[in-house]
Amino acid sequence: MKIDISKQQYERLVKLMEYGMWVVDSENPDSPNNDYRELEQAILAHAEDFQFGHIIHNSEQNLLEPAPVLQNEIFQVLDSYEDMVFWDKFVYYMARKDIDKENQSYHYSEEEYLERLMELEEQYHQHFESFGIAKVKVEE
Repeated sequence: MKIDISKQQYERLVKLMEYGMWVVDSENPDSPNNDYRELEQAILAHAEDFQFGHIIHNSEQNLLEPAPVLQNEIFQVLDSYEDMVFWDKFVYYMARKDIDKENQSYHYSEEEYLERLMELEEQYHQHFESFGIAKVKVEE
């Protein structure tokens, strides 16, 4: 099978693939993820065909990989994503803690629970947008 894509589409495909590789590798850093790595190497091997000069050969590991400039661009996107996930999860867990405490005295219906959860999440998002984690306090 042959897939016809433009130079720009190839660049986007490489970035998407590297985002995915980051996730796969972080899931189990001790596993080589050979199936994914083989596909990655097959796609990166076509960089020259697309005149895409941001792929280099890592002779130590005998692998093709993004050049530092491209790695930096990929990591910026991943860092931004990880920040968003952190705040969303943090806010969700804070809201869940509060609503579960509330739910001990007032038993929410499923719809009320979800509505109240979203309300609390929004309050926490606004709070953290204003103050960051400066006012977070952990107590025993």
